[in-house]
Amino acid sequence: MPRKLKIFSAGERKHLAVIVVNNNHLDTILIKQLSDEDTVVIEIIYNELKIIIASLYFDITRHIDSDLRKIKKIVQHAKGAGALIAVDSISRSSSWRDIITNERGRNLEEFLLSQ
Repeated sequence: MPRKLKIFSAGERKHLAVIVVNNNHLDTILIKQLSDEDTVVIEIIYNELKIIIASLYFDITRHIDSDLRKIKKIVQHAKGAGALIAVDSISRSSSWRDIITNERGRNLEEFLLSQ
């Protein structure tokens, strides 16, 4: 990776989530209290604009509820700012054009509708 890129990751184990920023004019900071190997959360400030960006990987061996709690914390942290959240949820749902809906997909659908 070129040195001009800012690469954000967290934790000590294998990183399953990262965020790469390729604009040095953006003021960026890792939000450590919300980040781990599976979740990276950064704050970007540009002029008067503040946005929280998150990248999450939902491990298939964990119940999805623990990961949904992470999203709730991120959204709470982002109050008053914009938020962009990208998730590899390892879930299936006809809501996102899959041919089936599994339990993880139903749980994620319910969470999104409630938020």
